[in-house]
Amino acid sequence: MINLIFLLPLLIASNVFAAKQIVITVDDLPGWGLPAGTNPNFLDLIGDALVKEQVPATGFVIGKLASQSSDHALTLERWASKGLPLANHTWDHVKYSSQTVQEFLVGVERTENILLPIRKKYGPWPLAFRFPMLNQGNTLEQEVAANKYFQDTKTLLAHVSVDTSDWAFAQYYSQFLLQDPSKLKKLEDLYLQHIFDCLDWAEKASDHLFSKQIPQIILLHSNSLNGKLMGAILDGLKQRGYTFIGLEKALNDKVYASYKYKIIYQPADHFYFHMSNILNKPLPSGRDRSSYQYFKDYWEPKIKAL
Repeated sequence: MINLIFLLPLLIASNVFAAKQIVITVDDLPGWGLPAGTNPNFLDLIGDALVKEQVPATGFVIGKLASQSSDHALTLERWASKGLPLANHTWDHVKYSSQTVQEFLVGVERTENILLPIRKKYGPWPLAFRFPMLNQGNTLEQEVAANKYFQDTKTLLAHVSVDTSDWAFAQYYSQFLLQDPSKLKKLEDLYLQHIFDCLDWAEKASDHLFSKQIPQIILLHSNSLNGKLMGAILDGLKQRGYTFIGLEKALNDKVYASYKYKIIYQPADHFYFHMSNILNKPLPSGRDRSSYQYFKDYWEPKIKAL
């Protein structure tokens, strides 16, 4: 019989017992189609689920959405009052590649002006930013200007290792809510399968590129579907051996640290795609589960068949 006491140091050294880590990030706060004057709304429900499980998630704010009404502003206040950081997702969610550098910087600053009083009241937390649609521009001028802003202001660049098509599922969820509620449970089941399919692919990509499991950073959105299922998503992550960490801790990890305040590679995509190019290593064989085209080809037919 093998003596586990003698094997324990080897198992620890080989990361057999190492907990997998993940960062929860939520984009497009306060949310498209946020129901005015309602409490709780879907962002409140997402925040409540995160607080219940003591998850240090970060929400990325679209300034123009936040400024549309006092209800939207109060929704952000409630999020921050739960101890959940807010970060910058530009003013109007426009692709960087379709903007001038000046337009980009002005929009970022306008959103920072909205976040500043909330940060002073409920923070402090690190400045952070995420590009809409993960579009990091397509010119050297854009890259240099953005990197200078991130470095000068010490604004964390929120990379994404687990991308999803949650927003596409959410559109069907809203449609079924109005037109055919009997399909909602089946859609919810498909959605959870999708989330963990994306995660499985990201884990394989991590093994391919780094020969280990790096801290994952998952991108979700502020919408009714995640308002309903955030608790189930967190439960599923815990069952898969994940512990939850904050964005800054993940970006301090060796694999992210060089890109903490820096664009990796300009075409719009997730962290593994960029690192595959830099390291000249292949991604897992088969289709990228996180791509929208995979949603169209694989998941959407399943939804339409409900």
